[in-house]
Amino acid sequence: MGVLCSDGVVIGSDSAATLDNGQFRTIEQLTEKIDIVGSAIIVAGTGSIGLHQRFTSVISKAYDGSLLQTLPGHMGGPNRPPITGKVFDKGKPLEIAKTLSRAALEDMALTYAKVGQYAALVAYPSRSEPHLCEFLIGDFQPELKEKERLWFASLGSAQAITDPFLGFIRRAFWGGGVPSVSDAIFAVTWTLQHAIDLNTGGVKDPIHIAILENIAGEFKARTLDPEELQEHYQNIEETYSGLRSIRERQRSTSAEVIPDVPKLG
Repeated sequence: MGVLCSDGVVIGSDSAATLDNGQFRTIEQLTEKIDIVGSAIIVAGTGSIGLHQRFTSVISKAYDGSLLQTLPGHMGGPNRPPITGKVFDKGKPLEIAKTLSRAALEDMALTYAKVGQYAALVAYPSRSEPHLCEFLIGDFQPELKEKERLWFASLGSAQAITDPFLGFIRRAFWGGGVPSVSDAIFAVTWTLQHAIDLNTGGVKDPIHIAILENIAGEFKARTLDPEELQEHYQNIEETYSGLRSIRERQRSTSAEVIPDVPKLG
């Protein structure tokens, strides 16, 4: 899942990778689902591991300027000019996202890979601002998250759990708008832990968090050490304790307003 913040981006994931034989799941193994490209790009994906490797490679080439698509029209559309140069150094944020989508789809088409097998979240800076883009599972089209509208997203097998929980967090904690990076780390950690605790399968500890943050006027990406998450785990437990205290207060209040039953005789 990812959250666009007032001062950066937070992307988090669990660690479960599910193997299958094309018909049913066989085993789960632990893996890391978040990659950092260059110094300021975060990539996280769900679905086919092979397609994630290829999309990360596309982004790496777009970052260093070695991406060159020389097969115009091979997808059945009109001839297209080749993609050249360092993609992240030019264009508007949405144009960057569209270029990444096009390059990835053309790469997938080379081996006749079908869409619907992979989705991704990418965080990157552009024009001195942080951006979070979701590449949709259905057709791999880009969707930029916006601070004024919807600034978070989740993907994968636990989405039916994580989307409603993020909606709850938005109402409870983000009523004033987009959160800070620190607040989003807490929210993403809590949401992932909630999904792991319910565990519908394919969702496991440990939690991995990567952030895109402004350091001395320049955006940098990094992964958080487990020690950096301890404060957020503690805050989660304190939040649960606070909710339980409301329950106890309600019980106490209810007991006070129940009148004594008159006795006969």
